[in-house]
Amino acid sequence: MAKKNFSGGLGSLLQKTTEKAEQEKEQNSNQAEEATNSTERRTTLIIREDYLDKINAIAYWDRTLIKDQVNAAFAAYIKQYEMENGEIKVAPPKKK
Repeated sequence: MAKKNFSGGLGSLLQKTTEKAEQEKEQNSNQAEEATNSTERRTTLIIREDYLDKINAIAYWDRTLIKDQVNAAFAAYIKQYEMENGEIKVAPPKKK
């Protein structure tokens, strides 16, 4: 059996951990960029906590992404709105 080499010490261990964390952070960033295509845009919403909990649960049990569940909900809402009110006209741009 070979002896373990502990000569690197804690500093060596921390350096490897930091390097690994940086690599994972960069990989996650690249994945997020790839996942967002040209027809998607990031935004921030304020949503009731109970709705968010239920959307998270649905996404978990359906093994889908939360954004896919939200997009499906928006699509259903828009379809229903258009059936009741006709085509949705694009809002004019905001004046600065």
